[in-house]
Amino acid sequence: MHLSVGDVASWYAERYPEFEMGTAVPGPCALCYVDLEIGDLVITRRVCNENNPYESGQVGYISRVWESPKFGRMFAVTLTSGHELLCPRLALKKQE
Repeated sequence: MHLSVGDVASWYAERYPEFEMGTAVPGPCALCYVDLEIGDLVITRRVCNENNPYESGQVGYISRVWESPKFGRMFAVTLTSGHELLCPRLALKKQE
């Protein structure tokens, strides 16, 4: 989990009752504070999730952005290798 809260079960129950405790939620990342836009340079970061299709440390740029009703904002990242990844916000860190 990327956010530190006192009572995790209560936090999920109050804010995202439809989500299982410990899963990524579509809300903004409290530690990132920065929205990502098309063209931004990003690096993938480690996400504790068995469905994680990418490795941390991959560099690329945001090529598309759209809203998913289930996952919130989703980002297509074109990697320097030429491959493209589909990532939620919590899996990306903006590079300065």
